[in-house]
Amino acid sequence: MIDNIKLFEISIKNKEAYVDKYYVKNNKPIITDDSKKLNKLMKANTEILDNISAYKIAVEAKNIEMQDTILKNIISALETTGINFSEFTSYWAVKDISYSVYKNTLKTESLKMEFLKNMIPEFIKDRHLLYKIHGYSFSTLQVVNDSKAHKGNGSAGNKKITELFKKYGFSHFKSNDILEFNKKDKIFIYPDKTDKNLIQKNIRRIHNRF
Repeated sequence: MIDNIKLFEISIKNKEAYVDKYYVKNNKPIITDDSKKLNKLMKANTEILDNISAYKIAVEAKNIEMQDTILKNIISALETTGINFSEFTSYWAVKDISYSVYKNTLKTESLKMEFLKNMIPEFIKDRHLLYKIHGYSFSTLQVVNDSKAHKGNGSAGNKKITELFKKYGFSHFKSNDILEFNKKDKIFIYPDKTDKNLIQKNIRRIHNRF
């Protein structure tokens, strides 16, 4: 068996490519190639930003009815797939709130309205006017989407390991039987939750020896 130092030296001499095919994502554009032809996501984002501007006016005018109508419009637009990549929802992280928390925790319209009543003024104060000075862009939707592409890397490493080992005749051991595992030759297991039961069983077995 190769010791850890030798394995480390081999790894240094065989560096991975900067662009590795196993980790490359097929991240297709979520915006159109024509700014005049808006898709559903782009329209929803525009509606949110327009309504945020309108909300500011409604608050200054103390028009409660208009405020409620605007909030309901924003809630509807926030249901659009991909809207978590917008400038508005991205800002929520500054306040330690995620889009998933909004979606999964705030189940009623009244709760969502209460949340937005607190979040929109903060967004207007911190970002909305600033973004309007520099100009909002649909490109932001794509940029944020690309920046989160790494979250889909889950099984990429295992896929790479599998193909590399198969070249040398190794196969993935798919049982939790540690005794059977010790009898086998040219097998491998994944270093993640896929084979956690086998790993934990082996650790307990070793621990019990002492």
